[in-house]
Amino acid sequence: MGVTLVGATMVTGTLNLIGAQTAGAHESGRVAPCRVAQIKENLSLSAQNYPPETLVRMSVSILNLSSKSCSMAVGPTSPSLSIVNAKGVVFWNNCYVGDQPGACAMFLRLHVVQPKKSYSFTRSWDQRSGPYSTVVARGGYVLTSNFSGINAQRKILFTLIM
Repeated sequence: MGVTLVGATMVTGTLNLIGAQTAGAHESGRVAPCRVAQIKENLSLSAQNYPPETLVRMSVSILNLSSKSCSMAVGPTSPSLSIVNAKGVVFWNNCYVGDQPGACAMFLRLHVVQPKKSYSFTRSWDQRSGPYSTVVARGGYVLTSNFSGINAQRKILFTLIM
């Protein structure tokens, strides 16, 4: 229980620190936080259907559409990529270690995205999950992405085929 409380405290402190840095930067004329209206988030997969033993390659990016630089929080939990089944059960996310849920480091840092430039994040999943690294069932899955501080979540449906 003490570990959970410390972790929660660290997350809260980190998010508050980033918020303070971002707010201070905006007020002092430095780089303002990216707003949903000035960015375009793109989520993609290497294919729509995956046979067994094929890596599921996924990528998410933020493109700054504006003529001014903007900043966003990035780190082990942002962007967050997750693969869930139709019932909402998470089978993988970018914090997994050895095909099992793992603890992501709880820090975020500001990353400046220049005008008309993008920030990209790519990961691969081996279609395995759980303590015994079991191949997951064939069927439909959903890839989701989420950037901390940006209220836009993307989803893509894909299928693991025979």
